[in-house]
Amino acid sequence: MRLILVLLVVVMMFIYQVQGQGDWSTDEQASIQQQLNSLRNGVNPRPIGNSMNNLVWSPTLYGNANTFAQTCQAFTQNSYLASIGYLSENVFLYSTQPSVGSLIDSISAVNSKYIYDDTFCRQDNDCSSYINVITNQTTQFACSKFLCSENRWVAVCDYYPPGAQSGIPPYTSQSHQSNSILGFSPSDGNIDLTKGLKRRDDLHTASVDGHNFDWRESGVVVQPEDSVNCAAGWAFTAQGIFESRVAMRNEGSRPSYSKQQLIDCFAPSAQSACSMNSTTGNLLNYAVYYLQQNGTMRTEDYPYVGAARGPCRYNASNLGAHGGDVEVSNPGRDGIVDMCRSQGPVGIGMYVPLEFFDYSSGIFTCNNSLIIGNTDQSLVPQLINHNVLLVGYTQASDNNNGYYIIKNNWSRNWGENGFARISALDSEDCLISRNGAVSLQIS
Repeated sequence: MRLILVLLVVVMMFIYQVQGQGDWSTDEQASIQQQLNSLRNGVNPRPIGNSMNNLVWSPTLYGNANTFAQTCQAFTQNSYLASIGYLSENVFLYSTQPSVGSLIDSISAVNSKYIYDDTFCRQDNDCSSYINVITNQTTQFACSKFLCSENRWVAVCDYYPPGAQSGIPPYTSQSHQSNSILGFSPSDGNIDLTKGLKRRDDLHTASVDGHNFDWRESGVVVQPEDSVNCAAGWAFTAQGIFESRVAMRNEGSRPSYSKQQLIDCFAPSAQSACSMNSTTGNLLNYAVYYLQQNGTMRTEDYPYVGAARGPCRYNASNLGAHGGDVEVSNPGRDGIVDMCRSQGPVGIGMYVPLEFFDYSSGIFTCNNSLIIGNTDQSLVPQLINHNVLLVGYTQASDNNNGYYIIKNNWSRNWGENGFARISALDSEDCLISRNGAVSLQIS
């Protein structure tokens, strides 16, 4: 693999001098470099030392960007070096020849959506173009543009070393007041979720108006965690429901509740608690009932140790929340989405193929026909092998068939900052619509 990379880089060094039709002039290259460094040094919060390394135009990266732009395949895929993680890459499409100004506008368009403290891009935007620029370890870049057909221009920008790594801040910041909407924030006392919401104001409804919604925007979703050596998606999902309901009850709080309590005190065995297979599918619903009736302890009082399961240390006098009304929707996309839209994040089941472990971005699709095979339709729900928290939904458009937004428990370095988008099409939704969603009604 290293030999292949070296050969590719050498080849590109020879071809970089050949510019594509209407590509950037030397003066334009210098202008792009100057404006990207200006964008880089205008970040907020401020970096330690109050400045970053300067980006420098790389002839080698230009060779890769130019060669890839001329294939006109950038509309559907990345270059080889980007696909193997050797460099970061962004592609922009235009109906007219892009100027330096329009390229900079495309790169910086999402900077106001990016939240440094969460490494998160608001309103379901892709902030990678901006993050690539402000990643301090990145020191080289180049961009190329090419006319693929009439009214069809493509611009490709490459960065090295690569940036935009999920869950990792692009630079080390100075001390500052956090503007996190996903970070943990404690909630005192034993919250009784049987009582109605104290206030369900615009903060908790604006992001869920209409067909598309994303509960992360309301600040009621706690950032994804890492289950490490225990495949206990059911426990993280059950507690994710309770955490979001307390956040809805107490504005500004995003508590962390004990997943280990469920593993130690509720799961029938260590094997069933930490095993990713179809037998864990029913644990989620029963776990939510258990928490409703017995209450949940805080993570700080009952820390997570995963597969190192021990005797139950439940303490009824030291709870963080209890109560609520457990509800389960009918199977099907409409029932699942309507419940999540009206009640808050809900727990769902899905089938996880091996490819899902390597998911990094985009809309993930499953081949449901291949998963189901000859399985009797009545037994298909039993193929579910993982639970996740549904936090949002985007309906079908010209660009996609609609998708679910889910929170996983495989760390923030997995997927899109620990989250994923999964196709909502019945034939490729990883069996999500084959089961109902479980929720806790508190309003």
